[in-house]
Amino acid sequence: MPCRGVRSSPSRRFWNLKQLASTPPGVFALPVQCREPGLSCAALGDLAKGVYTVHLVNNGGARPAAITGLPSEVKELWQWVTDSGRGMQEGPRIPVTAGRAAFTLDASSFTTLRSIP
Repeated sequence: MPCRGVRSSPSRRFWNLKQLASTPPGVFALPVQCREPGLSCAALGDLAKGVYTVHLVNNGGARPAAITGLPSEVKELWQWVTDSGRGMQEGPRIPVTAGRAAFTLDASSFTTLRSIP
C-alpha cells in the first residue's frame, strides 16, 4: 500500500537544490547585474582554475538573454534547466564569442550555465 503524501519522483525543489549543489567547490561570488524585471542571477567562479557558473531564475515568459564580460578562455557554456516539466535537464551547449554568450531563457525556469575547463 503506497504511503500518502510520498512522491514517486523528485520534486522541482529537489532539482533546484541539485542544480545549486552542482556549483564547483571553492568558487567565489563574482559581480553580476540582471537588468530585466522577473530575472534573478548569481555568478560564481575561480579565476585561477578558469571555472565559472551562472545561475539564472526567470520568473517571466521565455526571453532572449545574453551574458557579457566572460573571460576570453571560456569558449562554451554547458546548460541545465529545471522547470515544471524538466528536472535539471541538460540543454544545448552555448557558444561564447568575444566574452559574450547569447541564448534563450525558458519561461518560469531555473537555468545554470557552467564553463568546463
